[in-house]
This record gives sequence, structure tokens and C-alpha cells, in this order.
Amino acid sequence: MKLIEKNQADTQTNAACEAEKFPNPVDDIVPGWSIDPVTGERFFTSPKGTTFFAGSGGLRAAVGDRAPAPVCGWIEVVSEGCNRDGKGFKRLVRFKDRRGIMHRLMLDLSDIGGNPGAVCKRLLDDGLPLYSVTQQGGNAQLVDFLLNAPVQHQFTAADSYGWFERGGVFVLPAGAVGIPSDGVKVEPPGDDTGAPMYSQAGTLEQWKATIGMDARHSSRIAFAICIAFAAPLLAFTDEGSGGFHFVGKSSQGKSTAMKALCSVWAQAVEGCGELASWRSTDNGLEAVAAAHTDLPLILDELKQAERSVEQALYMLANGAGKRRQTRGLKAQKPLTWRTLYASTGELTADELAAQYGKEVATGANVRMANIPAVPEGGAFGVFETVPQGMTPEALAESFAHNAARIYGTAGPAFLTRLVERVQSLGGAERMAEDLRRMMKEWIESNGADVLSSQTRRVAKRFALVAAAGE
Repeated sequence: MKLIEKNQADTQTNAACEAEKFPNPVDDIVPGWSIDPVTGERFFTSPKGTTFFAGSGGLRAAVGDRAPAPVCGWIEVVSEGCNRDGKGFKRLVRFKDRRGIMHRLMLDLSDIGGNPGAVCKRLLDDGLPLYSVTQQGGNAQLVDFLLNAPVQHQFTAADSYGWFERGGVFVLPAGAVGIPSDGVKVEPPGDDTGAPMYSQAGTLEQWKATIGMDARHSSRIAFAICIAFAAPLLAFTDEGSGGFHFVGKSSQGKSTAMKALCSVWAQAVEGCGELASWRSTDNGLEAVAAAHTDLPLILDELKQAERSVEQALYMLANGAGKRRQTRGLKAQKPLTWRTLYASTGELTADELAAQYGKEVATGANVRMANIPAVPEGGAFGVFETVPQGMTPEALAESFAHNAARIYGTAGPAFLTRLVERVQSLGGAERMAEDLRRMMKEWIESNGADVLSSQTRRVAKRFALVAAAGE
């Protein structure tokens, strides 16, 4: 029982759900459903003998010759699917809450049948009007409906966000970009543990005219934005996960750069959402990293990692978590990821470790490149220039204001164009070749081809970001 969408923007979620194609009671009857000639409601009879009536007023159920009685508000079982291995069957459900706002939930069949109380609790928490529950918190008729309602559409459940088919289908929390080779719709993973808090507000043109244009005044902010676009390109390289650390004193513009980066995919609000923290347990950071495969990860204020900074750097770069056991001593599949992360802090990893009498190995330092938040000779903090008649403080406030109200459109638009580009080039391998060429040209033009092997690894990460920006 997992949430697909967190409904951060209720009106957008409602519109997106309404725009999907679902059965119409009059002209598009799913096999297994019939039409009541009197009420116009759709109905079917489950294997248990209960007849369910689904209409605009909600779900009703009739047992035997009894009159139909209300079960809950408006609810629809949209489709059914499983993962690529033919396991983990799920049902996609949409319903209206008490305000009339549409929600979408992915429910595991094992949860519907094995933990009905938890299923009903989740639906109640999300606002579904449910007219009766047992002492255990369940509702047998609702469970019967969820398990047996006939569906016409099938889907494949993705195991994670990111590339489902490299260059062809990319999975985001709100849905997939691209069409899979087998033509079967791909749905996001149901597990929302650490899931990206992505949402949209405003238009792409508004984002370009504000954050995109204002980024011209700061090489650091422009670079941060390009990190947001570079993460999906990692899959076309042989590079592993890595990051960039923006270093500088407080109030020099580090958070402004992170808000601009965040706005590519999500709302940038300090203390929540995508502006995450280094203050996490190993397990927590692993879950967040796994949920951001092929997506950018933002980690604010390195000093919150404290003594574990070197361990965290190695863990993020390794791309795989620890193998753990369940209570039944079964080995769990370790979490995996591939991500570019952006970090901020007043200290470098070396400086932070030194406070605890430790050193950070060169290998760990290679995994996170330091970038001074203030450009050399800069007099305006993170900015090289400011618009005439404007102060650096006012420009920074403009970024914060716009990133909180215009966001989440540039990333999906970039993915759409990227999928189109892969197709026009002739496939993922051709895209990889093209990307290697661009990175090689950047490295050679910046003299990095004569550097040490470790420094060259860092240069290749910079080259990837540059290619994404272009």
C-alpha cells in the first residue's frame, strides 16, 4: 500500500487525474461491468456475490435481494499491473476526498488482502469518505471491491524512479516520460520512502523568464541549474555517482544556488521537500539516494554530517547500500542508486574532518569537488553582476521568491527533449557516443587532459554538467 503522488498541488493533481482516459459509464464499458438502466450506474457482481454500483455519488453495495447501501465516496480501480519480473501485483486506484480533490494510490494486492485495516486507514487519512469500519479498522465490502473490480488497462510497475528504458522511458513521481518499447504503460514505484517531492507551479516560459534569465548574473547559480539537468545524463556515461560542494561563509549565496537548482524539479522551500539535509542516518540517506536515481540530490550544510562525512561520501559514490537482513533472517536486496548531488557548507570535508582529528582520504575527496561559493574577486557574493538599480540582496530574494512559486516545469521539459534527441540520434548508444564526444571536447579545451587520473575523474564530472547545460 504505497502513495504514488503526495498531492502537493491539489488543483494540478486533480486536473492531471481528470485528463487521464478512464471508462465512461455511457460509451466505454469495461468488460465485466454493466449499466443499470434505471440509475445509469455501472455495476458488477464480485465472486462473493456482492453487487457493486459505481456512480457519481459514490460506491454502493447490495447483498442478495437487499437494497444497495453506501460503502464510500467516489472511487475507481483504474488498472492492474506488476513489475517486469511478473511479480508484485498492484492495483492503481483513484478517488475523491471530502473536498472533491482527486488522489491516486498504488495498492499492493498483498496489502489489500492481508492488511485491510491499514489500507482503509490510508484511504481515510487521504480523505475518502468511508461510511463504516470494523473494530480492526477494515471494511470487507471495500476490500472485495478493490480486489475484484474489473479493469481493462494494464501497467508495468517501475522498481525505481529514473530510467526505466535508457533513453526511452524515464519515471518521475507524477508519471513516466516516453513510451516503452512494448507499449504497456509504466507507472511509478508505489514506495514513497524518500521519494522526490516533485510538483509544478507556473509555466516553463515563466521559469525561463525569471530564474533562467537571472542565472546569467552568477556562474555558480548557472552551474547549479546545470547539475539538475546533468543527473539524467549519468546513465549514458561510465561515471558513478558524485557531487559538488559549494563552500563559503553564511549569507554568501549558497542557498540561493540550491534554490535555483531545486526549482528545475520542485518547489524550493527551506527546511522541507527537496532541500534535504546531511543530517541522516546511513539507512535514511541510502533511501533518499535510491529514490533519486538519475535525478539530482540536494544536501544542505555539510557540518550536519559531523564525524561521518567520509563514510557518507564513500556511501553516496559507491551507489549501493549495505546488505541487510529482515527479522526472519532473509537477506534484503540492497538499495542502489546513480545520482549527482549538490552540497553546501561553510567548511570543506577536509576542514570538517579536521575538527574531529580525522583526515578525509583522497578517494573520498575526489567524489565531491569543492566549488567556492564566491567567484574570484567577487564583490556581490555568489553573483558576478547585478541588474542596474538592484542590490545583491534583492536579487537573492528574487530567486527565493520565484523558486517558491514557479517550479517543476524545466526538468520534465528537458527529459521530453532528451528522449526525442535519443530517438533522433538512433538510440541510447548513439546518445552515449555523442555525450562522450562533448565531454572530451570540454576536457581538452580546459587542459584537463594532462591532469592526474584522479583529477581527471573530477574534470569528467564537470564536463558532464557542461554538456547538460549546452
